[in-house]
Amino acid sequence: MLAAGGAEIPSEMPGINLLPILKSGEPTPRDIVFGEGCAHDVADVDDPEASLLYRWAVEGKWKLLLTYDGKVGRYASSHPREEKRPQLYDLSADPAEDHNVAKDHPEVVASLVKKINDWYPVTKRKVITEWTD
Repeated sequence: MLAAGGAEIPSEMPGINLLPILKSGEPTPRDIVFGEGCAHDVADVDDPEASLLYRWAVEGKWKLLLTYDGKVGRYASSHPREEKRPQLYDLSADPAEDHNVAKDHPEVVASLVKKINDWYPVTKRKVITEWTD
């Protein structure tokens, strides 16, 4: 984000600048990419989990999306969160993410859930990490 905005990137900031990779079309040097989304920037600086809605990981052909119970407030129409169970997509077969295959691949879900939690543990928000009917 900083690179895209032309801002100077502090040397102590973790992560890598993905802008050159996006521009070149080359694959990322990372084996796994993590992300998260909140209802808006940060609802509460002292409690960054307050508005946490989603976290995801992409590893190989798999993308796992987890839905959290963070506060959406006035952003509810933008974040309906209809599916609260884990959402797993095989990006090679389903790049549009139309078919959730979490029910069929519980071992992939469990592996990616662990990696997401190892990347950034969340302690206050609730999330469903296993498929339930």
